[in-house]
Amino acid sequence: FYREFFIKQSINLLHPIELDPAASAAWKKGLKKGDKVDVASKDTIEKELSIYGWKNGVIKERLENVVVVTLDGSGEELNLEISSDQIAEFESRTCDTKWRSTLAPGAEVDAVDPTGTFYGSTILSKIEAAGSAPPRFKIGYRIYSSSPLCNVAESTKKDEAGKPYIGWSSQFDEEISIYSLRIQPRNSNAKLGAYRCKKNEEDEDKLDTVEDSADVLLGSYTNKNVYAITRKEKAKCDLITKMVNIIGNDGGFDKIIKRMNNKEKPISFEIAYFYFDIIGLLHCYYHRKFAQAFLPNYCKIMMTYLESAPDIELKKVQKERYQKIIKDLSNLLKRVFNTLERKKIVEQFDLKMNTIFLKSGYLQRRIQGIKALGEICSSVRSGLFRHITPELLKEWLQNKGILDEILGPKVHQQIVQRSGPILKFLIDMNLLTEAEMDKIWHFTKDEQFRQDILKVITV
Repeated sequence: FYREFFIKQSINLLHPIELDPAASAAWKKGLKKGDKVDVASKDTIEKELSIYGWKNGVIKERLENVVVVTLDGSGEELNLEISSDQIAEFESRTCDTKWRSTLAPGAEVDAVDPTGTFYGSTILSKIEAAGSAPPRFKIGYRIYSSSPLCNVAESTKKDEAGKPYIGWSSQFDEEISIYSLRIQPRNSNAKLGAYRCKKNEEDEDKLDTVEDSADVLLGSYTNKNVYAITRKEKAKCDLITKMVNIIGNDGGFDKIIKRMNNKEKPISFEIAYFYFDIIGLLHCYYHRKFAQAFLPNYCKIMMTYLESAPDIELKKVQKERYQKIIKDLSNLLKRVFNTLERKKIVEQFDLKMNTIFLKSGYLQRRIQGIKALGEICSSVRSGLFRHITPELLKEWLQNKGILDEILGPKVHQQIVQRSGPILKFLIDMNLLTEAEMDKIWHFTKDEQFRQDILKVITV
């Protein structure tokens, strides 16, 4: 349906979507001194790093086509053209900023550090400033409460008072103005998952990260119609942006979720793959708020569909298609999860799917599964996997009866020939005992099979 929709609409969608229809509204013409407005602003973190958002302000002076706006809290003054998209009706873009007045020591927030990364953080204390300067919060880039993805009780880190936490030590604590955009509501900007990853993992992620820190300026918290925006580097096509927004406003994304969740009339893999392909290709276009709201649930449904798909549908999941699905899944998760959690989800899903492939009734899928599981075993032996440990993989292979899949009643020469890395791993983990080898040897009457088994173990 949506493939036809894209084609039919393309002729009429030659202009970028109007993201701020109120920009030229009549109310701007009547703005005067003393009026309250919302103003798009930025707070500089360090050098060229800035955080963007909306603040309340008051018009200090109105000239012919220019207004001077004083920002609440900081007292900073901005000279803006009256037609500027940086001006919006009072509390139309800042309807959820009143929470700042309720913040107190112990409250959890999202705070951006000097490198421009948001972390779940804790307000440690409030520091009153002299004169008219706004008060400041002492921020610790760490949290003390557990969440579904972060179990603080399991953390080995403890602060000076002996309390366990997840995050960064007091060495990195900072004082930040209460009105600064560097402080945002909890779980609004920080990526999901426990944090702290290796430096090379952070650098690897930053190479392909979508810069969405300014998305808040395009579409307010009350405007739920912005699903995608055009970006300078990775999402340049205005036509695609407008089509995604039309599809979103037409309920298209909700319809996809509903269709994939329909157990009475399950969709074929061909239709599911079309959804996977389109949604994955557009990962750079999604507005930050939409990505946070939609992608975690969509990815979960996507993985559940594949894990529970009947064997006749999995027959269609060729290697190239599966690799594309894994790549798209990783790109989508990258928009909302941090490096550690994203890799954990992808690694564990990949292990599940390749186990399912190995248990398939179709030889091509079984070969695909045995080769991939062998690569996983080799990577785990070499320490290349972060979240699948040797002990976890050992337990998984044992519980899933992988040895029986290779050498049991469904034994097949092409599977045995590709089982070397798995059998070697099982031997390393003492799961392939001499008694089990004797049993396999007696079970396998074919001399060629015996030779194949010897080869994969001794190579």
